[in-house]
Amino acid sequence: MNRKTKLEKVVEHLVDKQFEFAGSTLTFNDVLGVEDWYTQTKMTCEQSNEFRKYAIDYIRKQMRLRKAAAEKEVGWFCLGYGLALSDPDNFYKIVEEQTK
Repeated sequence: MNRKTKLEKVVEHLVDKQFEFAGSTLTFNDVLGVEDWYTQTKMTCEQSNEFRKYAIDYIRKQMRLRKAAAEKEVGWFCLGYGLALSDPDNFYKIVEEQTK
């Protein structure tokens, strides 16, 4: 499997997992072609932190990256595909968790 195909599979898996962490039954295939799908489902900052931990470990294993590189990739993933937060006032919890 080439790197591009592997990356596509990783993104699809992480979108599915993100919905799972948010308590949604949606999948990557359900939102394919939906323009603003990431605003229609929300997750809490706590759920976001748990998802980020999972995603970092997953990307490290799948893409064979060091932790710092995986953290950067998860940041880019969340910027492009991250769900909206239901409690944005608690956003500082995400920042605190990342700096530990």
